[in-house]
Amino acid sequence: MRSFIAKIYLYSFFSDLIFIYPVYSVMFVDKGLSPIQISLLLMVWAGTSFILEVPSGVFADKYSRKTILVLSQIVRIVGYMFWILMPNFWGFLIGFVFWGIKSAFTSGTLESFIFDELKSHNVENEYAKVLGRLQSLGYLAILFSGIGASLSISLGYSVVLWISLISLIISTIAVYLIPDTRAIASTEETQYFALLRKGLEMSIKNVSILQIIIFVSLAQALFGALDEYWSIFANEAGLV
Repeated sequence: MRSFIAKIYLYSFFSDLIFIYPVYSVMFVDKGLSPIQISLLLMVWAGTSFILEVPSGVFADKYSRKTILVLSQIVRIVGYMFWILMPNFWGFLIGFVFWGIKSAFTSGTLESFIFDELKSHNVENEYAKVLGRLQSLGYLAILFSGIGASLSISLGYSVVLWISLISLIISTIAVYLIPDTRAIASTEETQYFALLRKGLEMSIKNVSILQIIIFVSLAQALFGALDEYWSIFANEAGLV
């Protein structure tokens, strides 16, 4: 059990220790992409992940979750390879499609994989604690990514991308070394549209709840969209 916890923590930390995270928007600008092209890349990224959300849940409930996690990381590695070998709009587009595939197939799959392992050892009550530590490690890795990017960016984007690839390889090896376990809990992704429809029906009947949902959705969408452009703004302001 301790071995599983250590490996899953390594997987989570190195999966988010990606030095290109804080600077990829600036990289797009430096490679000559227009604001419209950058926006299209981000839309394709989000759209790919959204479209594959439900099918990925079906796969995770039918096939080995460990294998899906390993293959998802490999797909992400391939996507970054396109960024290195084809540093133009089409290369970045293909890379984002692969990244979106990875995001969709790990969403829900990782949580279910962890629960399965804990349940097999009759310690499923530790799930919330393990998941909380996992998320904390992810945030810590993102913080280190910002520091690492600031120290390595002078060497060029290719170097930053190669360092990011090394982190992904370590993450992939960590989850690969975890023994597979029998699936116990469903990812619940197959109920996505049913739950969405039920939520919409309930919100339409209550105008106050509907207004709150619209406000929060617009605020979150605006914040999420602007978040991708802050690094570009900082670069234009001479802060990067």
